This record gives sequence, structure tokens and C-alpha cells, in this order.
Amino acid sequence: MKKVLLFLILVVSMITSWSQTENFNKYKYLIVDRKFDFVQQVDGYKTSSFTKFLFKKKGFDAYLDNEEFDDDLAQNSCKALYAEVKDNSGFLNTRSVIEITDCKGKLLFKSSEGTSKQKDYAKAYRESIREAFESVIAIPYAYDPSLLE
Repeated sequence: MKKVLLFLILVVSMITSWSQTENFNKYKYLIVDRKFDFVQQVDGYKTSSFTKFLFKKKGFDAYLDNEEFDDDLAQNSCKALYAEVKDNSGFLNTRSVIEITDCKGKLLFKSSEGTSKQKDYAKAYRESIREAFESVIAIPYAYDPSLLE
């Protein structure tokens, strides 16, 4: 009985994940905020550059929002998705969630929460962002220009 219930939960979560990401393949670019709300300075604790690195590894043409874009993207910013890391930390845990929106601010995807018990903020944010990114990795992504409208 437990195996059946676990299987059903897994199937429902996969369907939910796929339905949230049905249009990701039409986006070639992804723009990451250079400064997240929970840090004091630009790329504090290297959170923005680490997030950009993970999305590049996933296959996106990723940029920080202060970098020079490709001509194609510079002409139309709606060709990109926008990623931001949200901090849900508590007293003893660092918790991060990755949110992906379109150019109009519509939330397209929200990752599962990544956690860390590290005391060093740089290590803690890196660990929690990497854990949150696991749900992004599960998204099937391959840029397909034929999906453009």
C-alpha cells in the first residue's frame, strides 16, 4: 500500500512539474538577477554567479542582468526567462527557492525548497541553491526555435 501511495505521489509531482514547464523549450535565454533581495551587495556570497553557472550547465544561454546581451536578446527581452532565488531561511537553516518568470512577471516555475545547516553563509547558500536546483534539473529542456510564435 505504501509503495502504491509513493508511486502516485511521484507521478502527480512529475505531471505537475511538466505542466508548469510546458513552454520552457521556446526560450533560449535566461537572465539572473545580479543582486537578490536577501543579500546586501551585488552577487553577495556569489549567489547570482552560482545560479547563472547552474543554468548554463542546464543548457540555457544565461546572463546576469547587468551583462551585455546578445543582439537578439537586446532587441526583445521577452525572448528570455528570468530567474531569482528567494530566501526562506530560519534561525538554524538556510532555505532557498528558485523562481522562474517570463518577461511580464508571470511565475512559470517554483522549485522545491533547498536547505542547508552550514554556518558559513557562502557555503550555506551554495548548498541550498544547489539542492533547490535539483527540481530544475528534472525539467526536460532543449531549446527549440520552431516553438517561437
